[in-house]
Amino acid sequence: MSRNAFMRGLICCLVAAAWCGGADWNQWRGPDTNGVVKDSPPLIDSIPKEGLKRVWKTEETIPGDDSGGFGSVTVVDGKSYVYANARHWDPIAERILESKKLTGVLGWNKDVPADLLQKVEAARTSEERAKLKGQDLRKWMKAWVDNHVPKGQRAIGRVCYRRLSHGDRALAWDVLKKLADIQDRTFASQKELDAWFAENGIDDASRKIIMRQIPTRKPVCADQFYCVGPDGKVLWKTEFPTTPSGTHLSSATPCVANGRCYVLGSDAVFYCLDAGTGDAIWQAKVKTRSGNTAGASAIVVNDVVVVLAGELMGLDANTGKVLWSLRSVRGVNGSPATWRTEGKTYVLCNDRGRFVYCVDPETGKELWKADGGGNATPVVDGNVMVVFAMRSKPGLVAYRLAIDKPVKLWAIDWKDRGSSPVVSDGYVYAIGGQRNAFVRCVKLETGEVAWEQKMPETEIASPVLADGKLWVQVSFKTKTLYAIRATPEKYDLLGTYAPGMVKCVTPTIVDGRMYLRLKDGIACYDIRR
Repeated sequence: MSRNAFMRGLICCLVAAAWCGGADWNQWRGPDTNGVVKDSPPLIDSIPKEGLKRVWKTEETIPGDDSGGFGSVTVVDGKSYVYANARHWDPIAERILESKKLTGVLGWNKDVPADLLQKVEAARTSEERAKLKGQDLRKWMKAWVDNHVPKGQRAIGRVCYRRLSHGDRALAWDVLKKLADIQDRTFASQKELDAWFAENGIDDASRKIIMRQIPTRKPVCADQFYCVGPDGKVLWKTEFPTTPSGTHLSSATPCVANGRCYVLGSDAVFYCLDAGTGDAIWQAKVKTRSGNTAGASAIVVNDVVVVLAGELMGLDANTGKVLWSLRSVRGVNGSPATWRTEGKTYVLCNDRGRFVYCVDPETGKELWKADGGGNATPVVDGNVMVVFAMRSKPGLVAYRLAIDKPVKLWAIDWKDRGSSPVVSDGYVYAIGGQRNAFVRCVKLETGEVAWEQKMPETEIASPVLADGKLWVQVSFKTKTLYAIRATPEKYDLLGTYAPGMVKCVTPTIVDGRMYLRLKDGIACYDIRR
């Protein structure tokens, strides 16, 4: 080996060593809640056609997406933390037709007069009804009910409307009468129910309609917390049974601070675990109604845990005691950001409606509110805040911050359900817009659009900035990772990769390694140049 080759190799080794064991990514949007990776080593300038270089993937299944939620990964001291609102389905032996399914979904009411029933049965199978769809059909049904059902008989009106909406697919009235006799009756097995169907002459088409309203399985749900070591092996897993709720799953990203792991789980429970062992330190029931799910992630400011859990609230980081609750800031999905000025840290958080708030985390005092709102996390650069709102007015909006009140700098007519922007070298980068999606580069001071690029249908996409590059998931359908150069000159795509990510997740980048939550676990990729 020549001396020059030896020296080049030595320098590469020293550079690699210098980047080993650097900064952590301890919470949603990183340590500064702005999506920016500080002091990143040089990263790859393009994603290879064969994809990223995978270092490891967890052998143990960690459920994600519709089986475990959509929270991202945090990394502290080389360990990865993730929360799963895990759900699976267990079979049910019994068969029960609930009364609310009979009256509400299938459309039964014993008090419907015979003459009215005859009219509605003729109308639902008429040629006029068969020609209508969408809004025209809904207008026709409403007019029919208004013209044929006496005022004050709302329950009967709902049944008529339901049968008109079902059209020629509605269950025969005599079948509904037979079902009324067994509503809320428990059949020990499907075989026993099938025998009842046969005895009562229920045809196959009607059986299929009825069975869609009888549960044959039940959801089983648990809040699961995982800590994964630097080699991809699960160091600990802690699990708490919880109450299944609807079709949505809780999707918080863990916040790791002072050796503890803080997560807003399901069923309105907030957890504090020992980050080293997974042991529970405390649990607190918070404001979200039982059955509600949440996507909000917590932050810790001076021993106060701040989280949007029905209301924005502050909990004692050591005990879980609720220190304050701000009723004006409502929601369960918006995660707070921090703004530091004059030696003090403040919290900025969107509510579920129209505003972004500035709050003192120690007292819960509201300092001001401004147009914003939605599920995105605000981003702060110096004393300028950018908010990507859920409504096109204000849209993507920037404010110059002050303790008394902010001053609006500019706004762009644009909206997204929950995409959080990033700021780099005086420019804002944001992606989203749902069916009319773009990635845009906007000058921070003026709101001037430097460039924009049409994208596939995308929402809830929060980029991470590392080594002058944006790393962001695009499209719910393909769940594709995009690498885009963060430059105001032009849109410069550096490649794409679709490893099977959970939708909505944001990449986590620490020391040149990228951690992605996949449908069945966590994967780590080496993206150093």
